[in-house]
Amino acid sequence: MHKIIIAGLILGIAVASGCNGNHGSSAEKALVAPANAHDTDAWGNVVRQGLATEVPKGSAPPYNYVVPPGDSTEATRTRKEEAEGLAVLIEQGTLPGSAVGIGGSDPDATAEVVIQALDRVTPGRAKGLTIVVIGSGQRDGELRKKVVTSGAELKIKAVSAS
Repeated sequence: MHKIIIAGLILGIAVASGCNGNHGSSAEKALVAPANAHDTDAWGNVVRQGLATEVPKGSAPPYNYVVPPGDSTEATRTRKEEAEGLAVLIEQGTLPGSAVGIGGSDPDATAEVVIQALDRVTPGRAKGLTIVVIGSGQRDGELRKKVVTSGAELKIKAVSAS
């Protein structure tokens, strides 16, 4: 009888401590793409939501970038400015433990912004930085290689269609 009670207590403790609703990535709130691919405010919310589990409490606020889709002059200019801004941010030095979140409706355009930024950065300069890319695309392999060279840590978060 005592063995059953002890086993029940151990199981209860294990369940209480291990089943608190936080099972790593499977318990994270699913990221859902906004219905409007051009809604930068909604995409900003998705980027912030994707960063929420990657930024330790008490650390510096993360940097957020929303990459616009399309080939318009404005979208192209914005992506170029974002790549330049990200490169300057990294080259001037981010604090270890800092995070950058970047995403948008076109994952390959997002990857391109990160790749262009890291092309301008001294290898190893991004050590201690976590780059969280919201959305997975065809350029993930190239993106991973570039991030490894920079010294940063890469996390790619999947986004499901709305």
